[in-house]
Amino acid sequence: MKTRYELIYTSTLTSDTSISEVAEIARVSHRYNKSRQIAGLLLFDGERFCHYLEGGREDVTALMRKIEGDKRHENIVVRYEGENPGPRLFPNWSMGYVLMRQGRRLDRFEGVSGFAAVELLLELQDMWEITWFDMG
Repeated sequence: MKTRYELIYTSTLTSDTSISEVAEIARVSHRYNKSRQIAGLLLFDGERFCHYLEGGREDVTALMRKIEGDKRHENIVVRYEGENPGPRLFPNWSMGYVLMRQGRRLDRFEGVSGFAAVELLLELQDMWEITWFDMG
């Protein structure tokens, strides 16, 4: 079995980027990621992003470089990255876009790094309103 590379980062939507652009960011990301066999989950709370990515190491790191150059968000912090020979974190789908429920903020990731970021991501599942996802 091929080892997957996982990465979680958080960022903030820039003040000059409209919230209405976020769904388009997710749609474009989905097409790009699917063409490179990268699976993921993009969470958005109205101000902050948390993005979980998994795929081949080269593909995920190349995508992260592209994300770091995207001027629509700032304060990008990689919270976790590493190889995982185990099963996919979200095995039943390849891409999800989640709007956090009212009052549920992604600022809980502040100061969190390493595998604790993965654990926090999983803890937040009960707060998700999945806007759309693509079966994998």
